[in-house]
Amino acid sequence: MRELSNSSLALMVVLAIVISAFGTFMSMSKLSEIGGAVGLTGFATTDTGRANLTVPGGAFIVVFDDEIDLHVIQINKTNASGYGVNWVDDWWRIQNDGGVNFSVEVYIDVASGQLSGSGTYSGQRGWGPFNSTTSVATGCVDPTEVLHTCFRVKCNSTDSGDQCNNTYYSIYNKSGQAVLLNDLSYIDGSDIASFGINATVPPGEPAGTKIQFVTFEAAES
Repeated sequence: MRELSNSSLALMVVLAIVISAFGTFMSMSKLSEIGGAVGLTGFATTDTGRANLTVPGGAFIVVFDDEIDLHVIQINKTNASGYGVNWVDDWWRIQNDGGVNFSVEVYIDVASGQLSGSGTYSGQRGWGPFNSTTSVATGCVDPTEVLHTCFRVKCNSTDSGDQCNNTYYSIYNKSGQAVLLNDLSYIDGSDIASFGINATVPPGEPAGTKIQFVTFEAAES
């Protein structure tokens, strides 16, 4: 057997290396094609997604304690929401269940008794549940003073806001009613307020149960 020269041996080694490198390259190319077909690239990748939604504005009021019971009141006598022996610890309680701060008006849509301009409710005497037609200026009746009326409302307390009008005011229809609470927060823990009623039975009022519905209206503030 002829012996290989050093130069021939060196050439064969170089050819072997070239063939091996070429085979490795072709194998990696094939694996890359297969990996791409099934979504595998050999690299860890991340990306982000986004969810969009909109919370609408607007005031949303809930009266969750909606009845005040003033019990039995004699003619020319007064009872009211309050604390102490002569009052009842009973209040309307409202909650801001919306996504904005709001102000509150309280008014009567329909008077259960006489309307303003008739009997007890002439002049500044407001609306309410009574039906007396007397014009005698005793008890709740004082035609010169708005605060001395038979059926009045006030804001008692609030968890938040910059105004809670806790003076009793005559209650009228919407066009004649003032804002009693301003800027009640919608944030939990700061979103509840209470309102009270003061009622005096006028002279000449017929016996029986007196019921008056009131409306709480919230407006974004």
